[in-house]
Amino acid sequence: MLRLITERLTYANLVATLALVFAMSGGALAASKYLITSTKQISPKVLKALAGKPSKAGPAGPAGLQGPAGPAGANGKDGVSGVNGANGKDGANGASVTSASVPTNSLTCEKRGGSEFTAEGKKTTACNGKQGEPWTAGGTLPEGSSEHGQWIISAGSAGGFYETAISFPIPLKAALPEARTHRIGVEEGAKEPHESSAIKSGECSGTWKEPGAGSGNLCVFVDPSGSMSNLESVENAETEESGAGASGAIIGAGTGSSFFLLKGSWVVTG
Repeated sequence: MLRLITERLTYANLVATLALVFAMSGGALAASKYLITSTKQISPKVLKALAGKPSKAGPAGPAGLQGPAGPAGANGKDGVSGVNGANGKDGANGASVTSASVPTNSLTCEKRGGSEFTAEGKKTTACNGKQGEPWTAGGTLPEGSSEHGQWIISAGSAGGFYETAISFPIPLKAALPEARTHRIGVEEGAKEPHESSAIKSGECSGTWKEPGAGSGNLCVFVDPSGSMSNLESVENAETEESGAGASGAIIGAGTGSSFFLLKGSWVVTG
């Protein structure tokens, strides 16, 4: 290989090769001589002439993501306590309330009575409520409560035995036996000449005008203005046996005369 190169190498080839090498080296030197690598190599006057004018501001870019919350700041120091305020003035004494009873004969409370209160010249009335009906959830007469009514038996053209019924507006819890039903004849009421044994025992009380009965008793009173002095029977309307039913009773009397009238009052207590 070397032999081939030396055989073809001539003077002319050598000169041309050296000329090419020097030419390339000179171009590189020339290029490195005029290469600008910093603005410091340019005159300030030239730089000022070359400086462009500022352009208009571009549109605002999109908002960036919210950064994480910063740590909580330390608590500040307690402030100085304020000065206590001045005490207020004492208020004026209020007017006392006075009261007075409303009598039961006064129309102010429909004769039920009550109380009248006066404060600062203004009056207020509180009336007693109306008496409620003695009714219970079970629909029967409560223990100790009473109900009463009137009755009459009359016969016209012929004598005989006649009956009439008395009904309890509020039924009893149970029927009453014969021992709990009482006939109070003429002058057999309380403090009358022939006071009944039922009156003396307290099972019945009062007179035919103001009849009364102890708890669990039925008392039937005779009005002295009638033509007879006493009843003959009091029966349970449901069983027709002596006594009284839960809802009422049948009372009866008879005579041989062509006319008679018997009337009176009754009271039953649960």
